[in-house]
Amino acid sequence: MYLNVDPKETFGFTLRGEYLGNKDAVLGLPSSVFETTLSLNFKVGGLTIIPELRLDSAKEEAFIKNDGTTRKSTATALMAAVYHF
Repeated sequence: MYLNVDPKETFGFTLRGEYLGNKDAVLGLPSSVFETTLSLNFKVGGLTIIPELRLDSAKEEAFIKNDGTTRKSTATALMAAVYHF
Protein backbone atom coordinates (compact mmCIF):
# COMPACT_ATOMS: atom_id res chain seq x y z
CA MET A 1 0.00 0.00 0.00
CA TYR A 2 1.36 3.42 -0.98
CA LEU A 3 0.33 6.90 0.13
CA ASN A 4 2.01 9.64 -1.88
CA VAL A 5 1.65 13.40 -1.30
CA ASP A 6 3.50 16.15 -3.17
CA PRO A 7 2.51 19.43 -1.48
CA LYS A 8 5.00 21.35 -3.65
CA GLU A 9 6.55 20.71 -7.04
CA THR A 10 9.98 20.38 -5.41
CA PHE A 11 8.99 18.37 -2.31
CA GLY A 12 6.93 15.29 -1.59
CA PHE A 13 6.75 12.25 0.61
CA THR A 14 5.64 8.65 0.33
CA LEU A 15 4.51 6.24 3.03
CA ARG A 16 4.67 2.59 2.05
CA GLY A 17 3.50 -0.45 4.01
CA GLU A 18 4.29 -4.06 3.18
CA TYR A 19 3.25 -7.35 4.79
CA LEU A 20 4.91 -10.71 4.22
CA GLY A 21 2.94 -13.71 5.42
CA ASN A 22 5.16 -16.78 5.55
CA LYS A 23 3.37 -19.27 7.82
CA ASP A 24 5.30 -22.25 6.39
CA ALA A 25 8.69 -20.51 6.87
CA VAL A 26 9.56 -21.25 3.25
CA LEU A 27 11.79 -18.18 3.00
CA GLY A 28 13.65 -18.84 6.25
CA LEU A 29 11.89 -15.84 7.79
CA PRO A 30 9.46 -15.69 10.69
CA SER A 31 5.76 -16.34 10.11
CA SER A 32 5.03 -12.68 9.38
CA VAL A 33 6.94 -9.45 8.83
CA PHE A 34 5.42 -5.98 8.56
CA GLU A 35 7.51 -3.20 7.00
CA THR A 36 6.82 0.54 6.90
CA THR A 37 8.93 3.00 4.88
CA LEU A 38 8.73 6.80 4.87
CA SER A 39 10.48 8.48 1.91
CA LEU A 40 10.99 12.19 1.36
CA ASN A 41 11.57 13.52 -2.16
CA PHE A 42 13.54 16.72 -2.76
CA LYS A 43 13.58 17.69 -6.45
CA VAL A 44 16.12 20.04 -8.01
CA GLY A 45 15.87 20.07 -11.81
CA GLY A 46 16.33 16.49 -12.99
CA LEU A 47 17.83 15.37 -9.65
CA THR A 48 15.72 13.84 -6.87
CA ILE A 49 17.26 13.27 -3.42
CA ILE A 50 15.37 10.59 -1.45
CA PRO A 51 16.11 10.03 2.26
CA GLU A 52 14.23 7.03 3.68
CA LEU A 53 13.44 5.62 7.10
CA ARG A 54 12.29 1.98 7.25
CA LEU A 55 10.87 0.10 10.25
CA ASP A 56 10.61 -3.70 10.17
CA SER A 57 8.67 -5.72 12.74
CA ALA A 58 8.32 -9.51 13.01
CA LYS A 59 6.21 -11.79 15.19
CA GLU A 60 9.30 -13.68 16.36
CA GLU A 61 12.86 -12.51 16.90
CA ALA A 62 14.34 -12.42 13.40
CA PHE A 63 16.76 -9.50 13.16
CA ILE A 64 20.38 -10.03 14.22
CA LYS A 65 22.23 -7.26 16.06
CA ASN A 66 26.00 -6.68 15.85
CA ASP A 67 26.57 -8.60 19.09
CA GLY A 68 24.82 -11.70 17.67
CA THR A 69 21.62 -11.38 19.72
CA THR A 70 18.25 -11.12 17.99
CA ARG A 71 15.24 -8.85 18.28
CA LYS A 72 11.73 -8.51 16.82
CA SER A 73 12.20 -5.13 15.12
CA THR A 74 14.80 -3.02 13.39
CA ALA A 75 15.13 0.42 11.79
CA THR A 76 17.13 1.40 8.72
CA ALA A 77 17.94 4.82 7.25
CA LEU A 78 19.31 5.38 3.78
CA MET A 79 19.77 8.07 1.14
CA ALA A 80 19.23 7.70 -2.60
CA ALA A 81 19.77 10.04 -5.52
CA VAL A 82 17.96 9.64 -8.85
CA TYR A 83 18.66 11.70 -11.95
CA HIS A 84 15.98 11.92 -14.67
CA PHE A 85 17.12 12.80 -18.18
